[in-house]
Amino acid sequence: VLPSSFCEPIHLPYLRDLTITLPGGFDLDMHPSTRPILPSLQRLDVMVGSLNQCSSLLSSIASSELGSIKIYHHSSATPSDIYTLFRTIERIHERFPDFHKLVVQCPYPAITDPSFDLSRSILTPLFVCRHLRVLKFSSFGTLDIDDAFISQITRAWPDIEVLHLRGFQRNKARLLRGCPLLLLLLMQIDARVLPEQEPEIESLSLERFDISGSRIGDERAVERYLRILAPRLELLTQEAWLSFTS
Repeated sequence: VLPSSFCEPIHLPYLRDLTITLPGGFDLDMHPSTRPILPSLQRLDVMVGSLNQCSSLLSSIASSELGSIKIYHHSSATPSDIYTLFRTIERIHERFPDFHKLVVQCPYPAITDPSFDLSRSILTPLFVCRHLRVLKFSSFGTLDIDDAFISQITRAWPDIEVLHLRGFQRNKARLLRGCPLLLLLLMQIDARVLPEQEPEIESLSLERFDISGSRIGDERAVERYLRILAPRLELLTQEAWLSFTS
């Protein structure tokens, strides 16, 4: 879609579902209009060059029913870019408290871009989204995940069904116990040392667990431990990450 052509669909008054690649040179400020932007939008699937370009679009959407957003961005993002996006999502939630799905991915990451550690506070704006059921954040950056952070997640998103976060967690049971509807989990674990006592069943919902990039000691012992925690687990994935600097 050319920048000049994009102005028409964003002003359609009854458009509810939009999948689009945002033109690289598009700037809403360059196309002023008195008509509201996407006033009835419920689902947005957008590919953009940068997260900042997407944040600018989202902040202009007039809909009070936008509950699902999928973002694919080509260029790497800084922590500031990510936080700006999440603050924008927080404002969208203020208009539509049933906001329930956010996917942020970089489908073509450049191997020369290093990943970076992210502060736990970067997710704070999303903690207001009490009905969040799907959160996939697999762009750049690794979160510092400790027990206190897991407790924040379980309090904020009790209905979460799909959770993708890059970061290491040690307390595997607490997250499963606090999110009883969790079906699919992608998160790294530190399982170099397992508890001596036999674990108890913590989840009867988890079906898929991707622990790629985890710190694993005895792989068989770890698999056995996780399958006791989640006996309905159908798929356990463990793949090594490629280093961005290799």
